[in-house]
Parts: sequence; C-alpha cells; structure tokens
Amino acid sequence: ATILQLTRNPGDRAKAQKVLDEAIGKYREVVQQKPTQYSGALAGALRTSGDLLKELGQRKSAQNAYAEAVGIYSRLQADAPASPHRGEFARALNDFAVFLVQPYNASAAQEALGYYTRAINLYSNLADEDPEVYRFSLAQSWNNLGTLCQDMDQVARARGAFEQALTDRKSVV
Repeated sequence: ATILQLTRNPGDRAKAQKVLDEAIGKYREVVQQKPTQYSGALAGALRTSGDLLKELGQRKSAQNAYAEAVGIYSRLQADAPASPHRGEFARALNDFAVFLVQPYNASAAQEALGYYTRAINLYSNLADEDPEVYRFSLAQSWNNLGTLCQDMDQVARARGAFEQALTDRKSVV
C-alpha cells in the first residue's frame, strides 16, 4: 500500500507529510556522507512527498519535491545507466508530468511531454528486461502521453500513443 492509500483522511496526510519531512531531512544528512547508497532513497521520499503535497493542495511545494526527485534520479542514471533506480526514475518522471498538466496547463505541456517521453523510454527498456513488472507502467505512460496530446490537439500523436498503450496492456493480460 502507498502512503496515499494509507492516508485517505487529509488530517492523516498532513501527519504523514510531517513524518516524511523528517525522513527527508535524515536522508539529506546521510546523503552527504554516502551519496551512492542513499540518494535513491532520498529521491523516492521526495517523490512520495510530491504526491502527498499535491493531495494537500500545496502545489508549489509538490512541484519542488517532484523536480528535486527527478533531478536526483537523473544524476543517478547519468552516473550508472543500468542503475537499480531506473524504475523509480521512470515513475517519478511520469508522476511529475501528470502533476504538471492536472489540471491542464498549456504552458507546462511541453515540459510534461518531455517527461512522458523519458519515462516511456526508461519503461520500454525495463519492460524488455522484465515485462511482467514494467509493461503495465509503460502502458500507463503511453496512455498519459496520449491524453496530453489529445488535450494539445495533436490528434495523430494521441492516437499513436493510445494504440501503443493498448498494445502494451494487451501484452500484460
């Protein structure tokens, strides 16, 4: 279960965010001494924090958390292309893109397209390695890209993304 599933009550979410903020602070401390070992955990906590902050209506703080998580994962990926954090990086990219365009925000749409594209590339490589684990997430990212392209009146691109999402979903079943 995710933190959001465990904290259906907004009051519980605020408490969870406080605990998460403390954990992020601790991760920041240990990352200073052992960045290779703990940067992924810090990025994961920041992504989760972005989810919670979004639910709490703190959009600017959520955006900062997502952006920092994506930045950390991006550095980890650059340092080690076969990083064990690739799946979480793809998820963070997808989640940040969803955040940027919900509600639809035309000025953030191009940025979101870039994040979806990066997520799809990562998930595609991961799905080639382990289809049972990553094919469904790949299909979700394709679907999200299709929805955004539809909102942007890029009909042909949306159709292609939706068709790819359907193909990937069928391969999961």
